[in-house]
Amino acid sequence: KDYAAKLVEQYCRNEIKVNQQLAGIQSPYIIKYVEYSQGTIKMGNDEDYMPYFIFELASKGDLSKYLECGKNGFSEEHSKFISYEILKAFQEIHKAEICHKDIKAENILLDTDDYHIKICDFGFSSDSSELQSGLFGTKCYIAPEIIMGKEYNGIKADIFSLGVLFLYIRTTKFLFDQAKVTNLANTTYDYIKNK
Repeated sequence: KDYAAKLVEQYCRNEIKVNQQLAGIQSPYIIKYVEYSQGTIKMGNDEDYMPYFIFELASKGDLSKYLECGKNGFSEEHSKFISYEILKAFQEIHKAEICHKDIKAENILLDTDDYHIKICDFGFSSDSSELQSGLFGTKCYIAPEIIMGKEYNGIKADIFSLGVLFLYIRTTKFLFDQAKVTNLANTTYDYIKNK
């Protein structure tokens, strides 16, 4: 059987914990965690061994590759289908009191000929019962409170990112697409950051 390996720079206690917790959910919409190793994959001719995660293989790649092929996003019907599965996944993730903190098209994998989704990459994830701080996520997707450096509710920030993702799926445009707002800020992102 084929699996996917994710190489990491260092021991990731939090990511291991989150993946083990999510493995207990047995959701068809969350990538299945298999194991973690403290570094038995040798990198080329180097003496270095890297730690890695093993996950099930989502054979169709990530959602961004499909969105980059078209100029106008998915059809309304196809967008609804994908968005529904993403919402089901995050309903389960948030119910488990986990906030993802890096929702983006690259972290939505597609599997099988029916293109069902699998959420992946829980490297920034944390316990959602606590207020979050720090700049996590990908610039085009993150909530205004994160941009401004405030403490934030992780689940609410995830929900904002999901809204940006759904807009991108349907239109291939981002909420903060490089629109000029004032003479002082080049983009909406910069404008919010400077508030």
